[in-house]
Amino acid sequence: MGFHVTGSFTGTAHAELLPLPFPEPRPIEFYDGATVTGSFSLNVVNPYFQVGGDNYAYFFNGPGSSMTVSYDIKGVHFDYSSDMAVILLDKGTGPTPSDTVMIATDFIPKYQGAIFQWAAAPGSLFDPFDPNSLRLDATAPIAFSAYFANADAKIRVSVDVAPDGWSFDTTSPVPELSSAVMLLVGLAVLALWRAVARRR
Repeated sequence: MGFHVTGSFTGTAHAELLPLPFPEPRPIEFYDGATVTGSFSLNVVNPYFQVGGDNYAYFFNGPGSSMTVSYDIKGVHFDYSSDMAVILLDKGTGPTPSDTVMIATDFIPKYQGAIFQWAAAPGSLFDPFDPNSLRLDATAPIAFSAYFANADAKIRVSVDVAPDGWSFDTTSPVPELSSAVMLLVGLAVLALWRAVARRR
């Protein structure tokens, strides 16, 4: 069992400089307050537990999995991917309880990496604490947020996304036959055709 989702978003950048010992390529004002557009995809395959507590659990996405997320700000493109993304399932217990799913390129993407996450009412995103039970319900209110850090640009950016500023699709893609498989199928059909022709 797995989980697949693709989506897109638009929001407002809240940018700050990373404390790195070189001049920033662009002033922080270039990014801060600008419109951000982006897309994301996630395939959860065979996730395995890493560490957890009473109200949270971290997992690594397993072999064959994937995570991608991209951001565009004023024509500048930032792209991130991971074939072993970190999955955090968190059951918030504050004044307004909520479930949160965080997907990150690694445990601490402080200087390079990306995160996107969903937050919704308790019990609406996952069963405790099973990443294979991840689900997104288009009829339920789900908050989406995103973040990235880029050392070359010397920035970290959180993206404020309005409730109607993102969309998603959980339809599993239809796998395409590889060239090798298609060749084998073609050879099998040819062999069958020859066998039938000899019998005539």
